[in-house]
Order: sequence, then C-alpha cells, then structure tokens
Amino acid sequence: MEHRIVIIWRREPTRIQYEWLNETWPVCAHTHCTEEYPADPAHREEVIQYQERLNETKRALEQLIKRLLKPTEVLAYEAHVQELVDEAGRSALGAFAARMCEWAERSLLALRSHHALSALSVLATVALVLAAGYLMAYLIRVEEESVQRNKDERKKQNGLKKNNNEPQPEMRLHELRAEKYNGLVRLLKPGCRTIVLLVDMQSRVQLLSKFHKIVWPYRKNKTLLFAYLMVERNIEWFRRVLQLSLGGGELRVNARNCVGTVLALNPHRKHFSIYHAKHPECAKPHKVPPASTHCVGSVLALNPHRKHFSIYHAKHPECAKPHKVPPASTHCVGSVLALNPHRKHFSIYHAKHPECAKPHKVPPASTHCVGSVLALNPHRKHFSIYHAKHPECAKPHKVPPASTHCVGSVLALNPHRKHFSIYHAKHPECAKPHKVPPASTHCVGSVLALNPHRKHFSIYHAKHPECAKPHKVPPASTHCVGSVLALNPHRKHFSIYHAKHPECAKPHKVPPASTHCVGSVLALNPHRKHFSIYHAKHPECAKPHKVPPASTHCVGSVLALNPHRKHFSIYHAKHPECAKPHKVPPASTHCVGSVLALNPHRKHFSIYHAKHPECAKPHKRMSRMTRSLGGGCEDPEAGAFIGFHTEPDSSSCDEAPDPPVLLQENLLDGLENWLDRLFEGSTHRYYVNYWPDMTTK
Repeated sequence: MEHRIVIIWRREPTRIQYEWLNETWPVCAHTHCTEEYPADPAHREEVIQYQERLNETKRALEQLIKRLLKPTEVLAYEAHVQELVDEAGRSALGAFAARMCEWAERSLLALRSHHALSALSVLATVALVLAAGYLMAYLIRVEEESVQRNKDERKKQNGLKKNNNEPQPEMRLHELRAEKYNGLVRLLKPGCRTIVLLVDMQSRVQLLSKFHKIVWPYRKNKTLLFAYLMVERNIEWFRRVLQLSLGGGELRVNARNCVGTVLALNPHRKHFSIYHAKHPECAKPHKVPPASTHCVGSVLALNPHRKHFSIYHAKHPECAKPHKVPPASTHCVGSVLALNPHRKHFSIYHAKHPECAKPHKVPPASTHCVGSVLALNPHRKHFSIYHAKHPECAKPHKVPPASTHCVGSVLALNPHRKHFSIYHAKHPECAKPHKVPPASTHCVGSVLALNPHRKHFSIYHAKHPECAKPHKVPPASTHCVGSVLALNPHRKHFSIYHAKHPECAKPHKVPPASTHCVGSVLALNPHRKHFSIYHAKHPECAKPHKVPPASTHCVGSVLALNPHRKHFSIYHAKHPECAKPHKVPPASTHCVGSVLALNPHRKHFSIYHAKHPECAKPHKRMSRMTRSLGGGCEDPEAGAFIGFHTEPDSSSCDEAPDPPVLLQENLLDGLENWLDRLFEGSTHRYYVNYWPDMTTK
C-alpha cells in the first residue's frame, strides 16, 4: 500500500489551497528494508528498488516546494471549510492559568542563577541611594521651614524692625593716587570708564557723600569705576591732563577752583569729559533749543545726482496748506512709468491713453522681420542686421581688392602691453631674410618639455649628444608608432586608430544623402527645443531678402526692455521727446555744496552750508565758556583750570555782571543731568595723546 502526498496552505480560516504530488510515497513491509546490505541477493534487489523510488519521491517533493515558494506560483486546487475547533484544547481561563504557572516556574529558575543575584544587588543599591537622597532633601526642607518660621517670629517680636547685623549693599570709592593709577586708568579694559571727583581736605566728607548718593544707581554697571582725587597732592597731574587736551600751552591752575570738578575718563579711547558747576555745558539745564525742535519729523528726499534735496514737515508753510489736486492729475492713477536714468527721460502707459486704448495693430511690414538676427555693439552704440531676404545678404559677398592683402596674416596680441605684431608673407619686414646671430642658430629646431610642477625641463635637438645616439626601441613597441587614442573619461573606454589597423585600413563609406549637409549652419534653441538651419542651397535661404525702406529710420535707436511688465521704451536722437533740453528748477541750485551729517539711530541730522546763518557767524564758544566760568576781571585765573583765558572784550569790567554766588554744597547739583548726557554721548570730549604719569608727593 502506497501513500499519496498533499501540500495544504490555509489562506483564511475558511479557505484553503492544496496541490497533490504526482509521486507516491513507497512503503516496504519487510524488515530487511531497513538494512543497508541484506545477505540474501533477492532481498538486496528489493531494497535497492525501494531506495530508488524513495529518492525520486523526495526529489519531486523538493521541486514542488521550490516552485510553490515563488511569488508568481499558486496552488492548483482550492476548497472552503468550516472553522476547525480543537476539541481537546483548554478553555481561556485554563490556558491563562497554565501560562501563569509556566512563567512562575521560569522566574524561580532565573532567580536561582548567579546573574539574578547580581541584578538584585544592583537594584537594591540604587533604591537605597534614592531613598537616602530623598530623606536628605526632606530634612533640608524641614530645616528651611523651621528657620523661616523662626525668622518671621523674630520680625513680629521686634515690630518689623531691620536687623543691623544683615549685610548691606555697598559701592566702593577708590582714591586715585600713584599706587592705583595703573588699575584705574592705564590698564583699564576697552569700553570701561572711570568717574573721578576732585575734592580737598575741607570738602571731602560733604562732596563724597553727595557724590556717592548721585552715582548709587550706577553701582551695578560693570564698565564704570568711581574714584576721587585729592587736589592738594595730585593737582599737577590734573593740570598736565588739561594741558595735553588743549595743545600743550602753559596753564595756571588754582586748586581751590577745581574742587567739585568731575572727570569721566575713557583710557582706551584717550579722551575725557568734564563737569563743573560753572562749565557752560553744565550750568544750564539740558534744554533743547527751540529752533531745533522744528526739525523733528522732517523728511528729506535726497537727489545725489543733481546734488539737491526736498524737505517735508507738517508745519512747513508749503506742507501745511491743503494739497489741491488738479482735476487733470486724477487721470494718472494706474499709470506705469518706464524710467531711463541714463538718458534722463521716461515713457508713460495708461489704459485710457489715446495710444494705449487703441487696439494694437501690427503693420504688415513688421512681419518681414521674423527670422532677423541683430548684432548689437553696446560700446559703439550701433548694430547690424541680417535677414535671409535682405538685399545686402542675398547678394554674393564681394571682398574689396585691398582687403585680400590681409588674407594669411597672423596677429600676435599683447593685452597687457596694449600692442600687437603682424606677420604676412608679403610684408616688407617679413620678406627679408632673417639674420640670426651665429650662436643662436644652434638652438633652431630645439624642443623643450617643461614641467611646471617639478620646476625642470628636458631639451631635444638633432645635434645634441644624447639625441644623436640611435634610440633602441623594443620590437613590440614599434607597432604603436602613429597611433591615435580617443579617450572617453566619462564612459571609461577609448578608441584607437592606426594606419595598419584592420578596421582603419578599410575605406570609409559615406551614405550619399549625408553629403548634402556639408556647409550647413544650425541655430539651436535649448529652451524651446527646436532649431533653425541654414544652407546655401536651401530654398528659403536662396531667395533675396527685401528690407522695407521704413526700417532704415531705426538705426541708432536704443530699446529699454522690461521683461517683468512685458513692455519697452525707445530712444532716438530725432525723437521729439528726446530732442527737448532738460530744465532744472532754479530753486534747486541753492543746495549745491551742502553737507548733511545723518544719524540713522537717533533719526536726526545736522546741516552745513557756507551761507547758512549758524555757519556764517564766528565761533564764540571759547569766549562764552571763559566768561561763564567767571569770577570778574579781578580774578586772573577765571576759567584757567580748563585752559581758556579771558580775552579782551568790547565791554569793560565794570559793565560785566557779577557772577552768581556758588556754595560748596551746590557744586554737584547738576551732576545727575550731566551723567545722563554722558551716557547718551552728547557731552563734549577732550582728547589727549597719552595719559601722563602720576607722581607721589
């Protein structure tokens, strides 16, 4: 009895596919079939037949399985069955209980191993560390709450009074002397400044306390250092600084008059600003002059080419008036201007313009320009035109007799030296025999092989000793002499040509049709993916080109193309709009020579002009500063501590007003306002070439 073999594939719970194997599985009922070599010859023959049939069945089964594993193969038969139920299977609850028992046994076996004990010890250590950290955090929080509770209770008991033992914020005032001079001035970092107050022994306590109160808001600024200078010991250094800032002249300095002066030193930039109660910049409150407030909100329209500008302000007489728009100007809404800055003219387009409202008619003559080629010369401002039907292009090209003499000439151009040399067989200089000095004739016929990378060369000459010797070439290499290689780096292959190569020795057969293309010219257009062809015998090229007479008027025209708006403007010397002169309004000539100092960050500007009222007057700042630092004519040192001496004035000393009385406690009243202007950058700066040494007394 033999068994049949079937392969079943369950695609879905109710659908299966199957296929039968053509071979049957052999069966041997005798016990000697299991023996390899039975003793009985008859039994041995039966065993051999059984093994052969078994091997054939195995091979057929393997081939069938390999075929069915391919994605393109399907099984031969298909059947639909009902869902199969495992009658001996367990219930869901029983399966879950069995699975849990299995996992429990596996866990117990895993815990008994050496690795499980190591993992448990690591986990226990981590848990202990986390528990200790949490305990410490909890104890710290409890301690902080206890301390805060006790602090609140003490405050309530003391009636919310301040504890004098608590640290108070402070700001140090350094004394500027020789020992600290390098740290406060010379070695100060870029961007840092030192604010120095000049005091004496009498006013030291009063002025320092007020100075400390004024500069207290700036204590957290890391770029500021605050110091004070004793005028009794270091007045010479202050006099030397003033002398360097004012040109090096001799100065008389009264130490008593310098008390209350504040210097803002910038050691890196080598300049300083000065404050004193009698200083012109510090005596007055920081008021903006009325005239300058009129410029706030002004708008300037600058024209660099014409060197003039227009101004707009809300209170300007011309701008304050209501703007009357003439009725005709409303017609310009929607107009498009094509400006030509180089030629100083423009063209206008509007939907209701008479020329623009009409439909665009293309004259019949313009169709003759299709296929024309323009050769533009921007430098010479002219162009040449070519068309197949143009009379000049249709005629055969006649070369004037004089130009035939240049055929065969060779030009050697030297762009760097801006000259050239010419060679022609019939040129007088070239026709004469060339006289070569005897020594130089030995080099004629030499060949140099230069190697720029290695910076050496090799030379070849027929009479050279090394070159005169016969060159021994191996027999095999002589076959390659005269070969030509065509290399293709992209495809990584090459082609070879040799006179004796079998493929090269055969005559090249050219098809008859291809000889008609010799002399053709192709004009390729990669964007449009098309091309135009020209040939002397082409029917369209053989016809003469007719140019209409009206097209000659366009010679010398300039087109300004606007690809975005798809329109253009034209310029011509004989055009009516281009022939008119450009009129410049007379008022704009008054601005020539003006200088503007623009401050983009602050959004303001200053103006200079030779005829401006503020610029035409002489500079009286020095004399005003000297008089304001006053003290009357009786004091010869009035204002001398900043380097300005009193000059003779038209008014007498008796007519001069008495200076206001300035008490010591009022010397620093304007310091807060001056510090604001200092950090704004609006104070005057006095520059020095170097910082003088400070000697110890």
